[in-house]
Amino acid sequence: MNTSFAKIFEIINKFETIIVLRHINPDYDALGSQFGLVKWLKHLFPTKTVLAGGTEPSLDDSFIANPDEVNIDQCKGALAIAVDTSTTQRIDGVELWNACCERICIDHHIREVKMADYEYVDRTASSCAELITNFILEVAPQSLDLDIAKVLYAGMVADTQRFSISSTTANTLRAASSLLETGLNVNDINNQVFQNDFQTYLFTIKLREMAVYSPKYAYAIVDVKDYCDFGLKNEQVKSKVSIFGEIRGIQAWALFVQNADSTYSASLRSHNLKLNDIAQQYGGGGHKCACGIPGLSFEQCHEVINKIKQRSSE
Repeated sequence: MNTSFAKIFEIINKFETIIVLRHINPDYDALGSQFGLVKWLKHLFPTKTVLAGGTEPSLDDSFIANPDEVNIDQCKGALAIAVDTSTTQRIDGVELWNACCERICIDHHIREVKMADYEYVDRTASSCAELITNFILEVAPQSLDLDIAKVLYAGMVADTQRFSISSTTANTLRAASSLLETGLNVNDINNQVFQNDFQTYLFTIKLREMAVYSPKYAYAIVDVKDYCDFGLKNEQVKSKVSIFGEIRGIQAWALFVQNADSTYSASLRSHNLKLNDIAQQYGGGGHKCACGIPGLSFEQCHEVINKIKQRSSE
C-alpha cells in the first residue's frame, strides 16, 4: 500500500540532511524528477542540507545540473529519496542509498518487491515528474515556482514524447497545466529537450541507415565506435529509440547500444504490444510498452530481437 504524500512530507520534515537519487543512465524524467525535488526542498527548507546524489553526468548541464559530490559520511542520519527507479540495483549511488538511515521511493514503474521504508508508486502516471508535481501540489502548492516547474515539465514532456503516447492521461495534463501557471515557456523547454545539435542530427541519419526494418518491427545494434565519432554519450544514443516509432504500421522496435564494457543496453518500445515481460527475462524491466535491459551480450541482443519478431507476428 502506498504511503500518503502527507506522510512522506512528514518524514521529510524530520531530517536535516536529504539525499535525492535517481536511476543509472538518467533520462530527462529521472533528472527532472530528481532536480525538481531538490530545488523544491531547498526552496521550502533553506536551512536543510539537500543534495542530488549520483556519479553520472546530466544530459545537458547548462539546463539541468550535474549531481553533487556526496560522501558516505554525509549519509549518516540522513534521509534518502529515490525517484524514477523500481529496484535498488538501478540506483546511481546505491552505496549512498544503503548508508542512509531511512528511505523513500517515488516511482511510476512496475515493480516486484518493496525497496524503501516508505513508497509512493503509481504505474498509471505518465512520468515520475508527474508524481513529484502532484506531491508538491498536495503538500505545499504555493511553493511551486518557475525554476522548479521547468525541470519537472522537461521530465513530463520527455517521458510522454510531447504528450503523444498512451500513458498521457487527463491527470497528466492537469499536472502540466499547473506547471504552466508558473509562467514557463513550453517552446523553450521543448526545444531544450528535443532539439539536436548538428552532430546528433547526423548520427540519427546514420542510425536510420543501419537499422533493420520489417513491416511490423525495426531494430538497430549500435557499437561504441558508431557513436563515438559523433561525440555522443551512451544515454544520448539510447534516447533516439523513438525515431523508429514514427514508422506507420510498425508494432515494436528496439535499440541496442554498446557500453564501455562491451555489453549492450536495450531500449524496447511498442505502441500496444507487451514487451516488459521480455525485458524481465534478461534482468530488465519498465513499463508494458516502454522498457529496458542492461548488460546484454551480443548474442543476447539477437535473442531479444527474435522474441520481439515473434511477439510482433502473434
